[in-house]
Amino acid sequence: MSSAVSDAELVQEDNKNDQIELDEVKELYSYRIHFGLENFFNIFRCFYMLSNIPKTAQNNPFLLYMDENSAKAGFKAVFGIDIEEIAIRFYRLFIQPIHKTDHPSHQLYKIGIIRFFYTVAQICCISHQERNYIRMGFGFYDYDSNGSIGSVDIINLYKYLSYEKLLKITNKYK
Repeated sequence: MSSAVSDAELVQEDNKNDQIELDEVKELYSYRIHFGLENFFNIFRCFYMLSNIPKTAQNNPFLLYMDENSAKAGFKAVFGIDIEEIAIRFYRLFIQPIHKTDHPSHQLYKIGIIRFFYTVAQICCISHQERNYIRMGFGFYDYDSNGSIGSVDIINLYKYLSYEKLLKITNKYK
């Protein structure tokens, strides 16, 4: 009888996992509709190039993830800029703290495809409130995450991101 119970539990767990995957597919499809086919694939290509690709992923995009190291490694290929500080700032735009009490240095953040598309939608979508842009822009400038933009933050940004480099990024995605 215990075998029947464990089989039933396995079937129930498989059904639960299938439902989670189906929900993710539906959400990813909604981003395809939202951005349009060409932009969707451009954003997906960026995510792919910025991601770790586990050997077990095969053709499953939900197993890909971006972390700080993969973002630094792929940033030049995506944006044409080889500056680690800017790559880290870009990556940090996607982080959503798990708990407010957790210290950032104690967490390893892995950004999945849904979080990536969600954040890009937050940055790009005109229908969202302006405060999202301000919050994300502030997070980009406040590199040390101390809640204020100080002279060290500004000097580092000026040092690493010239006007020409900003134009390079802008022109690539016009």
